[in-house]
Amino acid sequence: EFLQHEHHQAGLVLPSSEVIYGGVSTGRFSAQRTAAEFEKRRLRFLYAGYVNPDRGLHTIIEALGLLPHDERERIELSVAQTGPPMPGEYIREVKKRIESLGLSKMVSFLGKIRHDDMARVYRTHHVLISATTRSEGLPMTMMEAMCAGCAVITTGSGGAIEIADIADLPIFPKDHPVALSRLIAKLVRDRELVFQIATRGQKVVLGAGDTFRAAAV
Repeated sequence: EFLQHEHHQAGLVLPSSEVIYGGVSTGRFSAQRTAAEFEKRRLRFLYAGYVNPDRGLHTIIEALGLLPHDERERIELSVAQTGPPMPGEYIREVKKRIESLGLSKMVSFLGKIRHDDMARVYRTHHVLISATTRSEGLPMTMMEAMCAGCAVITTGSGGAIEIADIADLPIFPKDHPVALSRLIAKLVRDRELVFQIATRGQKVVLGAGDTFRAAAV
């Protein structure tokens, strides 16, 4: 719907146009999660996707750096990347910033993860952070993570707002480390809330076809 609106605004109006929603493989990604999993001492956050400035990994790192020491001790962040093919200046700068903020022990780079292995990655994490500023379409990473029972927090940029609205996901402003740090701290303190977000999101994705059709009407 977002991209269709963007095209309409640009004057590209086609009388026969319609939105055909893609989907995720529930057989591959769906997982049963329990409240007990979210009560573990460390809350495991995940960044998944291409690593470049407009996808906001640096915002996440800055947000973690704002947390007090006792809350940092209760958090892990994993970075599962699909690209770029070779580490560029942006990734090098992010890693330098991680070191300067004293976050090296809590941030792990998993390297490039094949799509076939992402189901396992989602299932071993509690929260996916989508900090993108891109005006993209429907983010499949968010849908896959929700299907696997991860709570998702997002900027709502582009088509992500459609998922966020339907699943009532927490939204934080783009490029706003302070707001994100406050949201992260809230989730660290309230594990029941994290599980509720995850459960609600998973229900939405498993019934996504009917849900999105109803929302579009």
